[in-house]
Amino acid sequence: MPHQVLAPLTDQIRSMSRDEFCAANRRNWDERVAIHRRDATGFYAVERFLAGEKRLHAIDSGELGEIAGFDQ
Repeated sequence: MPHQVLAPLTDQIRSMSRDEFCAANRRNWDERVAIHRRDATGFYAVERFLAGEKRLHAIDSGELGEIAGFDQ
């Protein structure tokens, strides 16, 4: 992207409080969930993962930690 396009966005981000930024970032990711949850290609293996099959790479598991209960 050209710098002219990013500059207003960068200024907007810099003017946000930490809480505002975190809320905006959360909304951004929440909007993307449905696309990835659909898992049309099977790349994410969502159904197998939800059924208990552990398919995460070791590095991912280590970064995430315990995720039990986050599906509610």
